[in-house]
Amino acid sequence: MNQILAATIIVLSIMASGAYAVSLVSDMSLASTASSDIDQNKKSENINAVYDGSEIIVKNTNSKDSEIVMFQFFDSSGKEVKRVTSQQRAFDGFANNALSVSRFDSSKDILQKHTANSFLPSELGVSSFDGLTGKIVTKYGNVFEIKMDNLASGMGGNATGDGKAMINGMGLQSRIIQKEYSGYVTHGAGMIGVEKSLKPYTPVSDTDDFASLVQNTDTKLAYPIPSFWKSYTYNGNSLVDTTASPNILGYSASKNIIGTNTVTTDTNGIHVVGTGTTILKLNNMVGENLLITGDVNGKVKLVKSMYDLTILPYNPDGFEIYSSALSKPNTSTVYGSCYYSSTWWYCSAGPASSPVPFSITGLNIKAGEKKLVTAKYESTYSGYYLYAVYCSSKYGGYSYWQVGCAHYTSGSTADPLSVGYSTFDPISKYHTISSLSGSTASHYSYTGNVKVYDKEPYEIIFEYLGSFNQGNLFGNEHYYLIVESTSQVDIKGETVTAKPFITISDLPANIPYKILKDGIPVIAGMTSPSGMIQSATSTNPLAMGGVINLYPDSLKYRGPFSTVIFDEVNSQTIHIDTVEDKVYVVHAYAKIPVIGNVNVTGTNLDGTLPLSYLDKIYSNGQDIMVPVIPGFHTINIKINGIDTSLQYEDILGGTGIKIANPATSTVSASFVSSPISSAEAIAGTVTFAIATTNGNLNAIITQTASGNVNISNKYTLQQLPPLPPPPVRRDPLSGWVDVYVNGALVQQKTLGINPFPDFVPTATMSSKIVTKTVTYTYPDYVLSGTVSVPVNPGDFVEFFVYAKIFGEIDSYSAPSGYVIASSSGTSSATANIKDAHVQTSM
Repeated sequence: MNQILAATIIVLSIMASGAYAVSLVSDMSLASTASSDIDQNKKSENINAVYDGSEIIVKNTNSKDSEIVMFQFFDSSGKEVKRVTSQQRAFDGFANNALSVSRFDSSKDILQKHTANSFLPSELGVSSFDGLTGKIVTKYGNVFEIKMDNLASGMGGNATGDGKAMINGMGLQSRIIQKEYSGYVTHGAGMIGVEKSLKPYTPVSDTDDFASLVQNTDTKLAYPIPSFWKSYTYNGNSLVDTTASPNILGYSASKNIIGTNTVTTDTNGIHVVGTGTTILKLNNMVGENLLITGDVNGKVKLVKSMYDLTILPYNPDGFEIYSSALSKPNTSTVYGSCYYSSTWWYCSAGPASSPVPFSITGLNIKAGEKKLVTAKYESTYSGYYLYAVYCSSKYGGYSYWQVGCAHYTSGSTADPLSVGYSTFDPISKYHTISSLSGSTASHYSYTGNVKVYDKEPYEIIFEYLGSFNQGNLFGNEHYYLIVESTSQVDIKGETVTAKPFITISDLPANIPYKILKDGIPVIAGMTSPSGMIQSATSTNPLAMGGVINLYPDSLKYRGPFSTVIFDEVNSQTIHIDTVEDKVYVVHAYAKIPVIGNVNVTGTNLDGTLPLSYLDKIYSNGQDIMVPVIPGFHTINIKINGIDTSLQYEDILGGTGIKIANPATSTVSASFVSSPISSAEAIAGTVTFAIATTNGNLNAIITQTASGNVNISNKYTLQQLPPLPPPPVRRDPLSGWVDVYVNGALVQQKTLGINPFPDFVPTATMSSKIVTKTVTYTYPDYVLSGTVSVPVNPGDFVEFFVYAKIFGEIDSYSAPSGYVIASSSGTSSATANIKDAHVQTSM
């Protein structure tokens, strides 16, 4: 029995086989400490001491310093055989004079808070600790047992000894810690997969054969993809184009309308050299999906027209789309006046000739959408401008007639005409000119042609500048290239009909990747075992290229499923046989601190799941991080050859408030050949409890959720459409909790919904492109609920708290008579969780 007698003197009475008494003088600092402080320190003091097979490791697990004053050792009968005291302590004597007494190094008697000292047998005056039991006495009179003889009663990874005591003796008390990650899980079959928000449990298809875990902080190697619909090889630094696609873009006629360009063709495309403008009539490629690439010094327009642009005459007014002969006789003469001067009669000028209006109706001339039209009456004219028909007067009783007062005039003119439009066809994009009108001078006769010019009697499909890369699906119209060259233009057309979207070879085998267009993921997956990526076929070529990201250090798995476990902390992948197919991301670990140097071998869970990657030599200050895998209860480890066991429930098991870390998840998508109907993001956070008794584990779950969704779809029509109505609002924010016991889903509970987001719909139109967009915004919203599940001691209970943002957009249907040529969509959804916690009790 230990008893404190005074604040400055502690008398320690230890009852053994022979009675004795020891008195010792405490530190001077203790003299000023109130007895209440001493009592508190005595009660809170805690020391773990363990013999690991070679030395005794003594650890102070309290928040205050401790002082060792004595070691005691006993033989197998319980008789004290050795006593070792600090060199600074003095003893009055011993009742048992046969007891061996020695001193230990005084530099090791003070144990600072949360630190440890180790003692070899030679330091404590014995040749070996084998066969002995021991105790430690502190200056506060507390006695702590040294764990020496009950460490390893099991073998072969199924130890039943007190592994917790041994492991705690190495350092800080072992504890369960929780990890949070930010990234995504991708799974699929072959080379292409689906990307999902990162959460501990991800169900997969039984046909899947790969999965990967990519965190936002993982190493990323990014390489430009010059264009899609190509084949590349990876040389370790970049993608090299190995596409064996000859040029199939040809022309049947050409015409220089400005300058004197020269045109040649070969397997690399069409080449226009010179300064000027050339029109090329392309060969018929109805139904062909073509990837058109090139380098342009100047500008190139791909157009379609109902006219043959290589035949139509051209001048600065434009292409001549109409010409018709027209003759107009004179309709009047002009009368002047006569006067006599000296001996001659003269004619004075008559009034100006009046205009004679005319019009041409019943026309059916097709003009381009922009109506860049000029109409003229181009003619020659001639006629007499008569000053007088006759003049008469009496002179000397005689009448004189003068009929020579007329001037003959001729020339050419291009009189402007007014254009009358009747209808516009939104499908063909042509206006109909139904009439022309103008006027001529009444005293002239005219012979000539009425002509109509149009600067753009075509529809522009694309304009190309610089280096370009653009796909086009050719219809049954006539297509032309209008090449405005300043030096040289090179254009190539390759078929992409029934071709892969992209093919890349010679990549590292089985490595996670993601292909992005304008920063939005298009394809994600894993390279094949031979190091290849080849996408599925798409029907709509995508403009320009993108970027491929490779993730060489991310966790990955390829093979048959069941359950694939990603141990991110140890950078390992584990495969175990289960009925269901899923990916599990470890989020909880048993953290076992290490003091000194230890050799860990034979690590396993429950004696059935080896974790050999944890087997190695650990040095002072390192941690053994053992993953908590649902369904397993016992950690088995050999430490320096000694088998130990540790139960998960002994490591900070129990109930109480469990705080979950904040979480956020953003999922973006890009569809190149179809619109997007919906987008969602699921943010998840997790906490857990380890049951220590039988009964029901009850939990109150609370979270604050928020998020937003944006979906934008573009529809390119073959003709200018009317503006569509804006989208309508749909879908709420929702939250729920999934409860797993030992890896099995036992309960799912809805925590609530928020059906009232801030909603902004828009519908816009630019040229022939209709864009429909919706934006949902959910501010912070509190969701809560309760669950109760039956448990047994050691059950690992996980609470996965989720918030889901899911938004939809209604589809767009073209009006009657309108045709959608292509469509695409982009989306982004973000879900956030904060202030999530689970209050558990039993």
